[in-house]
Amino acid sequence: MADADADADAFAGAARCFDRRTTTTTTTTTTTTTTAWAAQPALARHAGLVGHARPSVAAPDRLNRLRLLVYELVSAAVAGTLDPADVARLCFEMHSTLAAQPAGPAALAALTAQAPGYGGPLSTHDPLCVPSLVADAVWLANVRIDPDLAAPADAAQRHARLALFVKESLPLHYIPVVLFKERLEFELLGSSGIAADLKLFSQRQVRTRTAMYFKQNKYNLLREEAEGYSKLLIELTEGIPRPLDMYWNPQAKRRVPHAELHAKRCADIKDRVAIVMRNIQSLIGSFDLDPNRALDIILDVFAANVLDYWDYFVELLEQSPWKPRPVTRLVSRRVPSTTAPGGFEEVQVEEETLESPPVVAQILGFKFNYYNTLEPIQPTPQQLYWIAAILIKHKFIQLPQLYPHLGPSDDTHEAEYAEYKARLKKEAKTAGRFGSTASALGDDVLSGAAYSALAARDTRDSRDIRDTRDGRDARDSRDTKDTKEPKDSKDAKDAGPPAHGTEKIRRSNQKAGLAMALVAIGDLNASRLILSRLPHLPALHTDIAEQMCRVLHVMIQPVEEPLRPLFGVPCKPVDSMDKFPPPVNSLNSRLCPIVETVLVGRKVHPTRFRFFYTTWKDSIPQPTDMDKTLQYLQLLLPYTAPHLHFDVPLMTKLARIGCAHIKQSNKRPATMNAWLGIIANYLLPGLSRTSGNSALSQELWSLISLWPYTARYALYGEWKHFTYKSIAELEASLKGCERDCRYIMARLSTETVKQYGRLLAKVAHSNPVIAFTYIIDKLESYDNMISVVVDASRYLTDLEYDVFAFCLIEALADPAKNRVEDNGTHVAPWLKALSNFTGTLLRKHPFEITGMLQYVANQLASDNVYDMVILQEIIGGMTGIKLLDEATDNQLDALAGGEIIRREAMQFENQKLTRKSTVRLVSTLVDSHLAMDLGCLIARQRKEVVYHTNSNELKVLGWLNDHCQKSLLQYFDFLSTHLSPDVYVRESPSLTELVGEFGLDIETAFHILRPALGHAIRTEAARLEETDPDALTGASGGANGDAMAVDGEADAAPTEADVKDMQKKFVDDNKAKMELITTPSLSSLIDAVQSVLPPSAWTDVSPRFYTTFWQLSLYDIFVPVDRYKAEMARQRTLAQQIENDRSDMSSSAVSRRAREKERVLAVEQSLARELRTQQAHHVRTMKRLHIEKTQWFVTNHRRVEAINHFLQTCFYPRCLLSASDAMYSAKFVYLMHYIGTLNLSTVSLYDNPTAQIFNKDCIHAIVFALSESEAKNYGVFLATNLQILSSWHNNPRLYETQGRGKSGSNGLPGFLCRWPTGPSIFSQAPLVDIMDFEQFRRAMNKWHLKLRKSFLDALGSREYVQIRNSILVLDKLIDYFPLTREVGGSIMRLVKTIEETEERGDLKQLARSYYAKLYTRERGWISVTLFSQPLGAKDGLATAPSTPNAAGAAAGVAATSTSTSANASVREKPSAVTAVATAGGRSSKETAADGGQGMETAISPSAPALTPSMETVEPPGLRQQLFRKSPRTLERAVMLVILVILVILVILVILGT
Repeated sequence: MADADADADAFAGAARCFDRRTTTTTTTTTTTTTTAWAAQPALARHAGLVGHARPSVAAPDRLNRLRLLVYELVSAAVAGTLDPADVARLCFEMHSTLAAQPAGPAALAALTAQAPGYGGPLSTHDPLCVPSLVADAVWLANVRIDPDLAAPADAAQRHARLALFVKESLPLHYIPVVLFKERLEFELLGSSGIAADLKLFSQRQVRTRTAMYFKQNKYNLLREEAEGYSKLLIELTEGIPRPLDMYWNPQAKRRVPHAELHAKRCADIKDRVAIVMRNIQSLIGSFDLDPNRALDIILDVFAANVLDYWDYFVELLEQSPWKPRPVTRLVSRRVPSTTAPGGFEEVQVEEETLESPPVVAQILGFKFNYYNTLEPIQPTPQQLYWIAAILIKHKFIQLPQLYPHLGPSDDTHEAEYAEYKARLKKEAKTAGRFGSTASALGDDVLSGAAYSALAARDTRDSRDIRDTRDGRDARDSRDTKDTKEPKDSKDAKDAGPPAHGTEKIRRSNQKAGLAMALVAIGDLNASRLILSRLPHLPALHTDIAEQMCRVLHVMIQPVEEPLRPLFGVPCKPVDSMDKFPPPVNSLNSRLCPIVETVLVGRKVHPTRFRFFYTTWKDSIPQPTDMDKTLQYLQLLLPYTAPHLHFDVPLMTKLARIGCAHIKQSNKRPATMNAWLGIIANYLLPGLSRTSGNSALSQELWSLISLWPYTARYALYGEWKHFTYKSIAELEASLKGCERDCRYIMARLSTETVKQYGRLLAKVAHSNPVIAFTYIIDKLESYDNMISVVVDASRYLTDLEYDVFAFCLIEALADPAKNRVEDNGTHVAPWLKALSNFTGTLLRKHPFEITGMLQYVANQLASDNVYDMVILQEIIGGMTGIKLLDEATDNQLDALAGGEIIRREAMQFENQKLTRKSTVRLVSTLVDSHLAMDLGCLIARQRKEVVYHTNSNELKVLGWLNDHCQKSLLQYFDFLSTHLSPDVYVRESPSLTELVGEFGLDIETAFHILRPALGHAIRTEAARLEETDPDALTGASGGANGDAMAVDGEADAAPTEADVKDMQKKFVDDNKAKMELITTPSLSSLIDAVQSVLPPSAWTDVSPRFYTTFWQLSLYDIFVPVDRYKAEMARQRTLAQQIENDRSDMSSSAVSRRAREKERVLAVEQSLARELRTQQAHHVRTMKRLHIEKTQWFVTNHRRVEAINHFLQTCFYPRCLLSASDAMYSAKFVYLMHYIGTLNLSTVSLYDNPTAQIFNKDCIHAIVFALSESEAKNYGVFLATNLQILSSWHNNPRLYETQGRGKSGSNGLPGFLCRWPTGPSIFSQAPLVDIMDFEQFRRAMNKWHLKLRKSFLDALGSREYVQIRNSILVLDKLIDYFPLTREVGGSIMRLVKTIEETEERGDLKQLARSYYAKLYTRERGWISVTLFSQPLGAKDGLATAPSTPNAAGAAAGVAATSTSTSANASVREKPSAVTAVATAGGRSSKETAADGGQGMETAISPSAPALTPSMETVEPPGLRQQLFRKSPRTLERAVMLVILVILVILVILVILGT
């Protein structure tokens, strides 16, 4: 049976070739020249009598030469000139060389499969080229053996030689036998042995030909009038003009332009059509042919020659009786109404249209219907679609006439789409770039070959072109391959999903094919009729989308061309296309460029192809207006979805047009909404299906970036949650992206970050929302991958960075996740991990962070304080400013300096690494106007957070308060450091707005405004000093009256009225001085303070003191000279190290080191300038304070109440804010004492029964009410106070100069033992009335005992907060308390008990740590008696020093005190905080280590000293009169005598023991 089938196929082929030869010989002369033979097969194929695909027009010279060579060889063998066996062997060698493949049975089987229906070679590289030429040459040689032209014996010999040649060729296995069976005569087949039984072979051929041509199915008109129809075929084929490239003569001296060639061909067509149409009509009349059958034959020949001669047949039909005729019809039109202005009305108008006869559509429809019912299933020929589309466009037929004949039915459309979606779901299970390589590669890193294979697979166009001759591609071949299905369900199940090209054979969708052809030739109106009726056709048949993309390229060309990057740039002129052969026509549009170009720089130009329908662009609209272009895009883009990814250049052009259109329209809302729809529905889905194109992603970002982040994030959200679910094709992209990300993340590490980072970016280029969602989900659990993922993100584009920010916000905003741990005192690990990742990512890569900052602001506005950690990590990551949980002494000192030294303390990373990210963060905050809004929201949460939480535990409430407080400090430290002062002032609200509108505490409001206020006041003060250098000096008047005259030296005592007059005059004079130094900013600030606080607040404290205290900062009252010197020394050392570096002496390294050295030296110079600037400002501040002190408490009559008031409203609130504020508060206490503040008792500030710094009840209550961070700050406040007092306690000389302020017979009034009744308007008092050194030491011992009592009570309680806060405060006081064995021993025992018995782990750890510190200091403790007894008078130093740290501090104080004259007045000192200002910020260990140099003056020796005129002017004799009028003068004297006696008795007792 197999042989019979093969013979039947051979018979059919032979019959077709026989008819081809017969037709040829009857219509042409029988000239047997080589040229006639070479032209004969082409003529037969042009006639359309065989179904062979036509070869390339104008065969190359090489193929012609090969054809002639083969023919001459065969002729030589027949003539006997050459041995037939040698000729057969030579032909075989030619075949092996040209086909580049070995011969053999396997190769012969492959060639045999291609041989049936083979029409001839296209090139010499065709595998069947030489076999086909040999078969043709044998046939022609056999024909030329004519017995009439030669002797019979000679003819027989020639025939025998030819048969021998065929016999010798068969064993070589390179010529399929089917070729000989199709083309050779019966006699030759028998003599060569191909047909064993010639008679049987002849009978089978007759039967086959009879079945093919003479068996009647419905009619036999073709056979009844064979001669007429044969002549009709000949007339049609002979009248065909030559193709355009046949007019081209490469040997001509003058190259004819292509336009001239085209015009010549058109003229030739017109002449030929007129003759042919007249002859056809004559044939129809002469032979009485059926006109419909004649039209059928014309259409068949048209289909066979549509590639090169479509214009000829269109012109032929135009001259035929079947051409469309004009018809006038009445149609309805809407026109503006003449009766109703503004309305419309329907009117009937005459319109002339072309009406085509239905016979053309019916005949063409019968051809389509034939393939709908043909068994077995065969695909509809592509040529049929093309001629149908051409006839529809040229109005020969109308689409409604042809549509009913097309299959399948419209009712099957939805079912076909459902099956298509099911197939996509099945394909999604194996989607992904690494699905096929993961199993082969295992867990190892991708090898170079595998990586190259992946890259090649990504860049390879999925639309493989397999057949360029008839325009069919790889997807169409699935409909033509006859494959067998599994026999049963089990086999089908085992077979798995069908592979490419093995699906079940389906009938061609003729409606889709016609729609594709209509779009390809530019007939958009007709194609839209089909596509609108069947909306899923573009998804089911990608050819439609591809052709629509070509149409869009042409349509947008006028508006897109000027947008090209190199448009208008002069370039090298290229050769004209007229110098090259005309392009070859092709049915495959993928081979044809949209715009014909010349390949520059190639020596050998390949064949250029052109779409056969050359006028396809003429009917495509090409608007030059952007708005019109947008309308056409909205109309045609739906027919490309979801396959727009096939044409990446088109997507790029659309992005450029959209960007230019939006900018041209000034972001008109209608335009932006229209383009937003195009992006969401077409561009982003197209991007999701690309294979990773970073350039396309960047082009889309240039368009998407024109929208604000709110619209962009909404777009990304729709892309992620709606688009991937609504478009079936994207499911495979989604699953594949997730699978690829899983594969990459499992292998991503520090060592492979470069390789897999690129793969990750390639995946993210296409599906960023899916990829980043998966990555973020993994980072929530594996925070150790944060740094690796950040490094891998370097290959992303701007669009992906923006999508990354959106995905981060979406993950952070998930309401289903718990944001805090179960204990309520720690942020959830996932939130902390994402926050850390956000900060690190934003620092390394250029994100737009407005959305992230706005998200944090929205969360704070919604009372969600836990997301504040995001802002902390953003600031810490982008600027290097992180939270100072445990600030060192050096850092606290640096916080008192200028911007450079302060940045050194707060910035934990190299400034070079964070410079760009800091600028981005600052500019974003300023541009989005979120700088102060975020700060105010944080401050509001700090005030209200305890009321919004559901927990009542003090530990949780304290943690929430600290969380907000740390964020507030970090945020405003960042703003004050990196925001320029002018911008800070401009962005800051006023004090009344912060307190009134925002509802903030006044303490927090001052903290926010302090940088702006300080800058404004400093600027105005400097300007005042420049315009009037004597303003401050002149404001203080004369320098007399500071010393208190002793009793009896004054003149007659003034009366009480005189005293009141002098007081009034003193107040008035100082008010005038205050007006001179008050700047406008300070004046408005004082007014604002008075407006926001009630009048009762000023009963005991003046508004000026309150404003000055809250407005000043540590920078104003303390200059960290040591910190500046240390940092400058470090910079000099670093510069010296760079200079001494000789490791690399290359020119680049030397220049790099030179630049680094210049930078280091520039930093040193900046530090020196900053130090001088701060010193000058410090001098101005002290001048101001010396004048202001006269107004702080001058009218106060209740000293104790005033102390209680400003402790509660000033010192305690501020010392709890931060460590630097705690140090400021402590130093301000000393400052008020040192400048001799009027009407203020420093002793009462430290020790009074109701409220004091060392009051045990107050300390106990404060400690209980503090959070963890506040306890540490309070410890710093107490430690700084104790540091100052301890330095006085260990050095009587220092106490005399600083504590008592000895100046002649007078001193500072702060340590007065007894105060006169009423206001005390003086800044100095007699030394005899001031606490002496021995009294101070006993007071110091008393304060230590009070501290001991308060802390023992707190530690002895079972309250968690009291115990924790007490240990935290004591830890800060470790250098200054306890100092005695009795106090230290009692605290040590209780702490040991807590360590042993406490079950709470954190308290146990705190107690263990503090106990270890106490244990190391226990040896330096002294007894209480020695601590409080007077010091030896020989050397003025303590006979029994306290701890080594305290001793070092005393040594430092002594060193400082000896540097000044013992008789020097306070007015001659450089600064008010000279003695202990610097040491206040350093530990005693550091002070002892540097030999006491840490207690040096805060002002450099070169700084200007306070002039005598700066001291307050008091009325002469006022203080003497006040003390003389006091009724307790005698009582004080008696008490002094008794005190002296008691001291003597104590000394005697001590000596006696």
